[in-house]
Amino acid sequence: MALHSDTAWFGPKWLEQTIHFEDPSSSWKIIQILQEHESRFSQDEYVSSGFYSESCCIFVCEETGSSNQAMMKVRMQYMYPIPILKPEREICGRTLHEIKALKILTGAKCSSTPKYIASKHENQNCHGCVPGRFLDYIVMERLEGITLSRDYLRGFRPDEQQNICLAFKASYE
Repeated sequence: MALHSDTAWFGPKWLEQTIHFEDPSSSWKIIQILQEHESRFSQDEYVSSGFYSESCCIFVCEETGSSNQAMMKVRMQYMYPIPILKPEREICGRTLHEIKALKILTGAKCSSTPKYIASKHENQNCHGCVPGRFLDYIVMERLEGITLSRDYLRGFRPDEQQNICLAFKASYE
């Protein structure tokens, strides 16, 4: 099971950065940090799931040249506790699963989940927080409403939580 902590890997230096995407071609300026969390996986969990230990930050961003706002999720791989011999060359792990789900839901015109806009993968250079480890980016539509986070769902009875999960599963299929 992943351990969560409150270590901050993303800070004010991320604000005002512009991130460029190739497919589709677009650029997004980060304007606000909404949430950051860290997930640590043991080596056994990594081997069984393919999920890396990472810090994940959700930002509000704005498309350059317009006033369109969206959400940008950035996953930053770090070294704990698994040594990696070679950097990943493409999007993987949790980000890959999330992109696949977003694309399916976007294609199905699901109105309760954000539409997929763009994604990209890059490896950090020697000036990055964790040189050689990856940064995966996803840009998705910004929706009004309440995020169904773990903390929010804990306020519901188990049967209500189950109904919410079943509704999302039905929209995903």
